[in-house]
Amino acid sequence: MSEERSFERITRSDLKKLTRIANAEREDFFGRHPEWALLYRKRMICVALCEDAALHFMNGSTGVARIAWDDERADSGDIYAQDVNFDGAIGPLATCGASNYCVGAANSVGPGAAIGYSGSTSLRLDNFTLEVTGCPPAKSAIFFYGATASGGTPFHNGFLCTTGQTFRLPLLTTDAFGAASYTLDLAHPPNPVGQITAGSQWNFQMWYRDPSAPPAGTNTSDALQANFCP
Repeated sequence: MSEERSFERITRSDLKKLTRIANAEREDFFGRHPEWALLYRKRMICVALCEDAALHFMNGSTGVARIAWDDERADSGDIYAQDVNFDGAIGPLATCGASNYCVGAANSVGPGAAIGYSGSTSLRLDNFTLEVTGCPPAKSAIFFYGATASGGTPFHNGFLCTTGQTFRLPLLTTDAFGAASYTLDLAHPPNPVGQITAGSQWNFQMWYRDPSAPPAGTNTSDALQANFCP
């Protein structure tokens, strides 16, 4: 996955606020270190927004991955940094991401189909793409998802790892290498009950045709559990 970044716009109002914070921090430092104030208080040229934050202010598309600042309150001069989340808040975003679980059974072309994803589970970025490899080539396949995960109930030639009410995504055809992908339209689920919202967790799986593998002629991938964030 690519590095997660906040794409909240940096406005002129934000710059004014950052300037006020920088000025207050500088005056606090000079108040505690008058010997430095005498030398440098009147020599300041500018307060600068730097690195990816500066680029993001200019183009609105770079994004900001981390915020760094200098904290002189303890006279230590420590530099601190925090990750920036998609909503502009700082700190770790523990509820965002996805991981595999359950198993995919062997099929007619190999050890089985493996599900994965690209993009992000951020609703704001809206680029969550399901991917699968290891299927038979040029065969019908469909991603489906549900709220309840299971350890794997026998299902056709594979295992059902997502139980309860499930929602099917559009029918696909695997390519010449047995792979397929689908980018979810998070704003328009196949069923309103299957609406993906911030803070929700959903379990995804692929069901595909494998006519060369009796007795069922269909199989499933392993499963992907995704936690969605703003």
